[in-house]
Amino acid sequence: MIEAKGKRIGVLLAGGASKRMRQDKLKMLFEGQTLLDRGCQLLSALVANGLLDEFVVSGSIHRANTRIVNDQFLGQGPAGGILSTIKTLGLIEGDLVIALPVDMPLLDIKHLSKLIEASCTNAQSFCYHNAWLPISIVITADLLHAIEKQRNDQKGLSVKQILTLGKGSVLEPESATQLINVNTPEQWHQLSIIQLTE
Repeated sequence: MIEAKGKRIGVLLAGGASKRMRQDKLKMLFEGQTLLDRGCQLLSALVANGLLDEFVVSGSIHRANTRIVNDQFLGQGPAGGILSTIKTLGLIEGDLVIALPVDMPLLDIKHLSKLIEASCTNAQSFCYHNAWLPISIVITADLLHAIEKQRNDQKGLSVKQILTLGKGSVLEPESATQLINVNTPEQWHQLSIIQLTE
């Protein structure tokens, strides 16, 4: 069992408008599950395995028996969902947040666990090479200060800046295929081709 000084929270980023997909990505089916349910199942498994204390979903949605975090940083994309989770849950220095997008259906528990374990072992944030998400964030005093500053001047933080403020580094994924995200109908079609060839 890994050890961490603070809370370990998972957040499923589900606040996007799905404009490029031209339909609600949360309700799209992949292997018989909606993308929303699939992401929640991944995080629920990490809770069951003791790697996370709890998980939430960031976005203006409703899902039974699921804690929802409303976006306090509108129009700031994935970073806004991450920062809203930190603020809403009152997380402090030393706590950990792992954030994953709802539109990455091939992502598996192994890749998420590797990020969490690296963050807990090294007390720093991690993402994978050539992919800002998913990201495991160790909350630092610098990050908390930047969040408060942002609330005052409305200047948005990016996921890259959040990684830097968490003393971030990168890991090599075991499979880059697991990190494919789908934002357009063309990418969704390409995903089906990848499945057929594996």
